Amino acid sequence: MFFSRKPYLYIAAVVFAVWAVYCYNPFALYFQNDDFTNILLSSKHQLFQRNSFRPICDLSVMLDYTLFGTNAAGYHLMNLLLHIICSVLVFFFSRRMFVLFFTGGDKTAFAILASLLFFMYPMHSESVFWILGRSGTLGAIFALLFLLAFLKEKYTTASIAAFITWYVFALFTYESCWVLLPAAALLTLGLPAQGWVGFKRRRYYFIILLVIFILYLLMRRIEDNELLNNYEAENFFSVNITVLAQHYAQLVIRSFIAYFEAPPAIIAGFAVVFAVLGWLLFKCDRNRRFFAGLMMACFMVSLLPYLSLGIDTHGTGGERFLYLPSVFLCAGMAVLLAAIPYKTAFAITCLTCFVYSLQLYVNAGNYRFAGSVVKQTMLQLQADSSRNIVIEGLPRAQYGAMILENGLQQATLLLGMGKDTSAIRVQSRRSELRPLVQPYKTIHTRVSEDEGVSRYVFTDTALFIYR
Repeated sequence: MFFSRKPYLYIAAVVFAVWAVYCYNPFALYFQNDDFTNILLSSKHQLFQRNSFRPICDLSVMLDYTLFGTNAAGYHLMNLLLHIICSVLVFFFSRRMFVLFFTGGDKTAFAILASLLFFMYPMHSESVFWILGRSGTLGAIFALLFLLAFLKEKYTTASIAAFITWYVFALFTYESCWVLLPAAALLTLGLPAQGWVGFKRRRYYFIILLVIFILYLLMRRIEDNELLNNYEAENFFSVNITVLAQHYAQLVIRSFIAYFEAPPAIIAGFAVVFAVLGWLLFKCDRNRRFFAGLMMACFMVSLLPYLSLGIDTHGTGGERFLYLPSVFLCAGMAVLLAAIPYKTAFAITCLTCFVYSLQLYVNAGNYRFAGSVVKQTMLQLQADSSRNIVIEGLPRAQYGAMILENGLQQATLLLGMGKDTSAIRVQSRRSELRPLVQPYKTIHTRVSEDEGVSRYVFTDTALFIYR
């Protein structure tokens, strides 16, 4: 078995984890898009920002503002630390699942593999590279803490208080955690020594948690005057079954493969990995197949909150929705690899991590580039002495990595430029599907149509400034 040869796993884990940290490098990133709006609100200690009900996430950004001010690297460093914490929790969750489901095997090595796959998983890029994407990470942290406390075989007063506390924290962090009750029910029913008997023994705790969820919904309704806004649930409200089914299919597919504009070789690599996982599922024994199926069921359920929103198929936009679902996906992948001979398992693990690392590197480049364009634009605005600034073709995103679709006016306030936001007018925006070209230049010219007005024109290759 692969897990009897632990040095192979540990060496591979260290190599790929170091590469991932290089890609996640927080010091090569900058603020993007909505970051400016929410950080500006955080500087004023405002909770429930922009009609959202995520106070714990808001508090985390407030803490960052207190610690780092307008130093973007500090916020991104915090995002990376949160991702590392979540990866460690995936280790403990996977190990707990292995202990509950299997009697033999190296449980620690299995858990290391699951957490490595999770840490490398390239569809986490939005949650790590985008400051506000941390909502998915924070939600997953509290969700895992809840599951670890709830899935204990015997409860104590402390463990009951713990899972209730973590459940409340999860609800107040991100809507992804709405699926925790059905996921916990599936896991409880699937436990070999528990099943329906274990579910019945826990039924009173499920009722308590359900009451807490209802109270949470009432608080959300009172605070926001609605349970869900149009942005979150437009297709739910219209009962657009076709769109919901299409979004669900996109969420499932994008969990296994990169966006369509990724390099063809990488997409082919994802296809190979997906085919190999199917082969492993076919080859493994009944017990492991059941465990993988249970993880897949939890994965499918955890995608439900995002059916109305869907996910970007041309870039990384919306990948934060895959953060919590990928916990179950990676645990299921790890148990399949644990069932085959070590040489084959080692080769498949290296192939998977290699494909993941390539896509992670591409995603990192897009977010770094998007941040550099934002920083370049802010520096130009800060140095501009014109009374009025007119902007044309403002870029929105680079393959899903947000640039300046929103938050330009708030950026001038947050960064203390001393400009009247009404003097900065955006006339047009670029299509998200038209990427900018690296290296992106700033070209100044003295040609100006109006005295006292600067015209900023964004093209594929450069920002042209007419004064």
